[in-house]
Amino acid sequence: MNLPDLIKTGESDTVEFKEKFDERTIESAVSFANTNGAIIFIGISDKNNIKGIKIGKKTLNQWTNQISQSTDPRIIPEVRRQIDSGYYIQKEVE
Repeated sequence: MNLPDLIKTGESDTVEFKEKFDERTIESAVSFANTNGAIIFIGISDKNNIKGIKIGKKTLNQWTNQISQSTDPRIIPEVRRQIDSGYYIQKEVE
């Protein structure tokens, strides 16, 4: 399924939307780490509205570090930038 279709489908057991990166985002990453993988979209409302989010050059690394430093055992998410759909963190769990 492509990105726009995932957003249209809405939240599920493997997809979650956050309007901003905050403590709740880290909590979701921890929850998803115990599953078979999930995607957390940042910049998208719970009602599937793309809000977008402005970030600086170092923001994606800061988000990764915040999640990594806040978890034990450490979770190191894969962070990707999607220009037309806000930004999202994709956590792959093996």
